[in-house]
Amino acid sequence: MSAALRRTCARHPGLVGFPLLLLLVWLSRPAYWRAPLQNDAGQYLYVGQAILDGQAPYSDAANNKGPLLYLVFALIKLIAQEHTILVRGAVTLTLALAALAVAGYVARAAGRAAGALAGVALAIFTGAVVMQAEDVNSEQIGLAPMAGAWYLATRRGAWWAAAAGAAAAAAVAVNVIFLLVVPIVAWELLRSAAPNARARLLRLGCGIVGALAVLGAFALWLALAGALDDFVDVVFDRVRSAGATSGLRGRDWTGDLGIHRFFNWPAGGLWAAGLLGGLIAARERHLRAPAIAAVAWIVLVIARIKLTSYEYPHHYVLGLPGISAGVALGAASLWRTRLVDRALLAALLITALAWPYVVAPQFSALRVPSYALYGGPLGVFARGPAIAEYLRSQTTPQERIQNRYHPELYWLSGRRSPSRFFDDYTSEWNAAWVAEQRRDLLAAPPRAIVVMQDEQPSPAIEELLRTEPYRLTFTDSGNRVWLLGGERR
Repeated sequence: MSAALRRTCARHPGLVGFPLLLLLVWLSRPAYWRAPLQNDAGQYLYVGQAILDGQAPYSDAANNKGPLLYLVFALIKLIAQEHTILVRGAVTLTLALAALAVAGYVARAAGRAAGALAGVALAIFTGAVVMQAEDVNSEQIGLAPMAGAWYLATRRGAWWAAAAGAAAAAAVAVNVIFLLVVPIVAWELLRSAAPNARARLLRLGCGIVGALAVLGAFALWLALAGALDDFVDVVFDRVRSAGATSGLRGRDWTGDLGIHRFFNWPAGGLWAAGLLGGLIAARERHLRAPAIAAVAWIVLVIARIKLTSYEYPHHYVLGLPGISAGVALGAASLWRTRLVDRALLAALLITALAWPYVVAPQFSALRVPSYALYGGPLGVFARGPAIAEYLRSQTTPQERIQNRYHPELYWLSGRRSPSRFFDDYTSEWNAAWVAEQRRDLLAAPPRAIVVMQDEQPSPAIEELLRTEPYRLTFTDSGNRVWLLGGERR
């Protein structure tokens, strides 16, 4: 390596760090590189395709996440088309960016060695199967702007403060629930300013301006597309329902709805290590502020999950930046000066935490064919490509199809729904939207109706099957397809 290249790497460690972290993210999920995509990813790809077709989210394709998520998946759809491995590869880029941002945050407080440990930890922990961290969802996309805002808020200067606010707003534009990063970013902006009220208010004001610029741009886009009212209805009605005691189906990842749900955390050892590391680091004055931030990150994520009316394992993915930072800061307060001692402690920590939650589950999953990792060997996700191939053979791109809970079929087949409520995940918790979906389907009956083995036809679909000349033309492992008028040659 030339002297000039060494100097460049020393000044800009991210140039070397990012590809290494990306490699670690890939290596943390070998069993899932070719695993089929599940429902949530199918929703985002559907709305992304609607955007590519010149339509607007919410008014033409209703789903409850933020507009930036759909723009990201529009880009992914444009590049990946129907190739699962390319979709997963695109998402690993965002995870590597998140790991790089956490590494930069910890490095500014505790040195590059601790920063490297934090980045490596986050990159590897993103393969934690029990959290569904290896899957494709909004959390995997939102980690990058959340962690980026955390890091940027520690940099001095008005432009950095504005960039931190913009990154925090981008996280909110991925999913409104990611608003939980805002208090942490605000605190970092205030503590990183000069110790006077004017400087702190200036940095906070710059952050607010950056956030408003990003949110204003998205609001303008939706307003010009005529979708702003629909955005408010679809997104914020879901947020209100999630925080209520009634509305959404109450559930958690264990099925336990009692007091015990507050103590059921997937990968509990990771959370304990992050909290313990943060508390250990808080003993030292120069590490106290970032340690408090790491612990606060963990606490806010848990509070957000446990104080809402439902939860799933992938919701816990948001805690990984705080966990990784806490572990690295705790190690930085314990390790000795010698490089070999630091390396041994870091290796011990990573091995002890990664083995039960990442390495062992991935090895177990490697014994299962990739297509059977979700839904079993005859499950709905495994059979999606075959059903999509049949739909393509019997429909044109202009003809519509309808399915209830498997929007990934739209992505695989390249077909659209007659209604903006393309699946029942969005419509079923609002009576007015159920009625709207029914009117749309009856007014323009889809060419194909698909009912998968794990679902029953909705009342609207049952009505269509009774009143229109649909014929059952395809069955496969309990999955069924009805075609309007029967099969075509």
